[in-house]
Amino acid sequence: MTNEALLVQLAKKYPDVVKAAIITSIENKIEHLERELNEIKKKIYRLEEEHKMKLEHFEKTMGDSFEEHEIWFEWKSLVELKENIEEELRELRKTLKEIIKEI
Repeated sequence: MTNEALLVQLAKKYPDVVKAAIITSIENKIEHLERELNEIKKKIYRLEEEHKMKLEHFEKTMGDSFEEHEIWFEWKSLVELKENIEEELRELRKTLKEIIKEI
């Protein structure tokens, strides 16, 4: 029996248990992502404070030095990661609301 078939069978036989497990799993993932997001926001804030500007302004004023490109790469990566986590959190919260409505 495939994992998918087993999950379907379990969901039919024990719907409350499966829903509770899914809800708990999603809530745990949300908590983990929120902690990760807070750490990323702190790192972005430190870069903004250190350079006295937002990333967009830094990109417009940065020179060609290796050090500036290294800073830019780290900063840009953090901003993109922040955006990705925020999107994942929106999707998880939406899914969680839909599951809870069904209960």
